[in-house]
Amino acid sequence: MKKGELKIRVQDFLNDMIGQWFGDNKLFEGVAKTILKANINKYDNVIDMLTDADGNVLVEDLLNNIGDSFIGNGIEMDLRKFNSLLPNRVLIFDKSDFNKLKEILLKG
Repeated sequence: MKKGELKIRVQDFLNDMIGQWFGDNKLFEGVAKTILKANINKYDNVIDMLTDADGNVLVEDLLNNIGDSFIGNGIEMDLRKFNSLLPNRVLIFDKSDFNKLKEILLKG
C-alpha cells in the first residue's frame, strides 16, 4: 500500500473513533478532527521507515511482526494529562478497535 492510501485509511478510521469518543460534544469532536487533519503529514518520516524501495508501506509485515498482544486490555489516554484545557475524559483504544483497524489496513 502506498503512503497516501495508508494515511487516508488511518485518518478515516481515526475520524470514526473521534466520533465515538466525542459524539456527545460536537465542539471537541470538531477540534479533534481538525487536529488530526492538521497533523496527518507529521508522521511521514516514521512511515518512510516502514516503506520498501518501491514505495510500498509494509503494513502486513508490520502487523504480523507486532501482533495484537501489545494492546492487552486496551490503551487508555487521559486527556487531562496532555492539557488541562481538554475535557475530563479517558479515551480507550481496545482490542476490537485494533482488530477493526487491522481489517481496514489489510483490505484489498
